[in-house]
Amino acid sequence: MVSQELNAQNVNTMSLGERLVFAGLLSDRDLERARLAKREMGCMLGQALVRLGLVAEPNVLKYLSEELGLPVAEKAVYPEAPIIIEGLRDQFLLNNDVVPLSSTQRRMWFAQALFIVAVLSDFLDGYVARKFDAVSALGKVLDASVDKLFFFCLLFFFVFNDIFSLTFIGLFLILHIIRDIAVTAIRCNLLKKGIAVNVLSTGQIKTAFQFVFLFLGMLISLLELQLTQGMISIGDWIEKLTTLAYYIYGFSIILSLVSGYSYLKFFYIHHGNKV
Repeated sequence: MVSQELNAQNVNTMSLGERLVFAGLLSDRDLERARLAKREMGCMLGQALVRLGLVAEPNVLKYLSEELGLPVAEKAVYPEAPIIIEGLRDQFLLNNDVVPLSSTQRRMWFAQALFIVAVLSDFLDGYVARKFDAVSALGKVLDASVDKLFFFCLLFFFVFNDIFSLTFIGLFLILHIIRDIAVTAIRCNLLKKGIAVNVLSTGQIKTAFQFVFLFLGMLISLLELQLTQGMISIGDWIEKLTTLAYYIYGFSIILSLVSGYSYLKFFYIHHGNKV
């Protein structure tokens, strides 16, 4: 009974592709093939699955309905007269999970603007702290920790929504998490001993590249939203931007490992001197 409840909870958090794999209607290999094909075709994942003949359309509709928490509108229940969204009250739209695409698009642009403001504020707070001589060792550690939390939350959002493929960035992500945990542990350990470690230049550069990577993820999200409006010509741009994002993230991981090695070297040198 407990395992069934756990399985039910896991299914509720799955994306469309993961639901189809869980149901035995699609293999992991075919799912990855469909994800690549959707970039080339300039369409959504469900459309790619149907066009490739990997999953029947009724099954795609069924599991997409489960993912979104919305019922499938059968032809028999369509009203004879067209419904004009603008003529419906906002409260009715909210209560019945009806969100106009233009509204969703505006929210995506708003989210993009918030992301840019967040990035700019991250660079601005350091400048303000130095200008008013409010820099502290604890502040440096907390600032870096918040940056990491912000990055990983947004990255997992992109992976969950099939903007980025875990197959391509999985190894990078593992190295990234291990490196950040190690560096944070080193800085906290040294901070307890009264030793402040400044952020290395390579670490600052890799952070800039990672923010560019996230920015591309936001841009790709907006472009994929445009695909639902029939702008198929932007499919090539999505594929190119996605490839560029992978290269940028990969390069940032190389810089992360270099700076991580420097932190580790500094730690051992200091530890050796103490001994």
